[in-house]
Amino acid sequence: MGILMQFTDAFQRLPEKEKMRILFTNMHRLTWGGQPRCVLTLARCLSGRGHDVLVGCPEGSTLALDCHRLGIRAEDHFNFVSGLRPGAIASDVSLARKTLAGFHPDIIQVNSSPDHWLFSMLTARRNGAAPVCRLRHSSYPVRRTLANRFLNRYATGHTIVHSEVVRDSLRENPVFRDCPIDVAHNGIDASKFASDGQGPEVRQELGIKADEVVVGIVARLVKDKGHEFLFQAFSKLLPAVDNKALLLVVGEGKERAALEELAGSLSLGDRARFLGFRQDVPRLLSAIDVGVLPSISCDSTSLSLKEMMVVEIPVVFSDFGGLSEVGLDGVTGFSVPPGAADAIFEKLKVLCADADLRRRQGEAARRRVLENFTDVHFAEAMEGIFNKILDR
Repeated sequence: MGILMQFTDAFQRLPEKEKMRILFTNMHRLTWGGQPRCVLTLARCLSGRGHDVLVGCPEGSTLALDCHRLGIRAEDHFNFVSGLRPGAIASDVSLARKTLAGFHPDIIQVNSSPDHWLFSMLTARRNGAAPVCRLRHSSYPVRRTLANRFLNRYATGHTIVHSEVVRDSLRENPVFRDCPIDVAHNGIDASKFASDGQGPEVRQELGIKADEVVVGIVARLVKDKGHEFLFQAFSKLLPAVDNKALLLVVGEGKERAALEELAGSLSLGDRARFLGFRQDVPRLLSAIDVGVLPSISCDSTSLSLKEMMVVEIPVVFSDFGGLSEVGLDGVTGFSVPPGAADAIFEKLKVLCADADLRRRQGEAARRRVLENFTDVHFAEAMEGIFNKILDR
C-alpha cells in the first residue's frame, strides 16, 4: 500500500460504510493506450480512497504488470479475446464465475467488448448480481444490431463516456434508447508532469538549437491521429520560419513506415524526428514549445492533449470528438477542423512567431487541466456515478 498512499491530500479516504468492492476489466495486452491507462488510474485512485479494487486483465499485459508494481490486486489470467474462440471463452467464463464468487463485487466496470459481453451475460437480470457499467473510450459509432441492442438495453446497467459530444451521439443511437449515460472526463496525474526546468537539458541532448521552435506530437502512429496533416502543415511551416523549427514525433504504431516515407517525400529531412515509444514522456515534453493533436477519428477525449497542456504547452488540436471540451480555442491553443493541413499551418505560424502568446496560452492550458482534468477529478466523477448506480 506504500505507493497507493502517496496520493493527493485532495482525495480523502472514506469511512468503512461508504467503501465499494469494484471490479475493473480490460482486454488490452501489450499496448499502452488510453484504455489501460484509464483503468490503472481508476484502480490506483480508488484504492487510495479506500475502496476494495480488483483488476481483471490478460496475463503479461502492461496493465497487469503495472498493477503488480503498484500493489493493486489483479486477476491476470483472462483471455478476453475477440471472435469465436471456444476454448478461450470457456476458460474466461470459468474464471469470471470464480472471480465473482470470490470477490463479490458491488459493481463491475468493463472497458472493452470481450469483457463487456462476458460479465454482462453472467450477471444480466440476476437477483443480487453486481450491475455492469461500460466505459466507452472512443468516439467510434456503435453498430445498430440486435445483439448490441440486447447487450446495452437489457444486460448493461449503465454507460459512461469521456465527453458530452459522444454522450449526445449515443443518445441518438437506438441501441442506447432509454439507457442511462453519464460523462466522466479522464484525467492525468499532474504531479508527474510538474515543470522542473529540464527543458534546456533535454534540448541539448536532442541537439536542438536555442533559436529553434520545437513542435511536438505524442500519439500512436495510426491513421486516426491525423499525423499526415501535421506533416503537410509542417512542410509549409519550415520555409515560413527560415527552417528554424523541429518536429518531434513521439509514439509507435503500424503507420510508422508510411509516415517516415511521407516525411521523406515532403523533404522534411532531419527537421522531423521519430522518437518511437518513450517511457520518459514527461521529460520530453519539457523540450516542446508547441503541441499538435490533429485527430480525425476515434478520440472522445485525449490524455496526450491534457499532458501537453499541464506542462504549459499551447496545443493546436482538431475540433473532433471531445477535444474541444478540453482545449479552448484561442485560450489554451487553437482549434482547427479535422484534416485541415492549411489551418494547422496557419496556427503553427502564429505560435512560432510569438513567444509571449505561447507563454500566455500555456499558462492558461495548465490552469484548465489542474481545475478540471486531473486523476482526482476523474476518480471522483466515476465514484459519484458508481454511487448513483448503486443508489447510495
